[in-house]
Amino acid sequence: MKAIDGIPGAAAPWIPHDSTMRLIDVILEVEPARIRSELTVREHNPFHVAGRGLPGYVGFELMAQTISAHDSLMRAHSGEPPVIGLLLGCRRYRCARDWLPAGEVYVIEATAVIAEGEMRCFDCVLEDSQGDVVASGTINVFRPDDPSTLQTRNEP
Repeated sequence: MKAIDGIPGAAAPWIPHDSTMRLIDVILEVEPARIRSELTVREHNPFHVAGRGLPGYVGFELMAQTISAHDSLMRAHSGEPPVIGLLLGCRRYRCARDWLPAGEVYVIEATAVIAEGEMRCFDCVLEDSQGDVVASGTINVFRPDDPSTLQTRNEP
């Protein structure tokens, strides 16, 4: 796979969330079946709790946003625009810490273990700056080939 311009670089162009809900700062590297991203926990994060940091369960959202960036980057590599994807669920989410303190840097890695049709499954880990695994889980997503099929109306 040829390099994608701007990687490593800012995550903002690759995560289609409103700026206040975009939690990932940087895309460190991307491959067809793997991505690594990074964030620094900041007090202005909407999930931040004063004096504590981010609740450990927010690691799940960090993993989901990393997967979203992977999809956007893979589509861009193929000349396609980013589209909506659906988070279907998570299995075996484990978090070794109740809180992720402000100022700490974390790396999220997501590795595709299943890519069949529109379904994807990623093994994910969240590591602290020392390389210790803070959280892990397996995330299932739906990546529609045609997102317009998600928009249906029940009209009388």
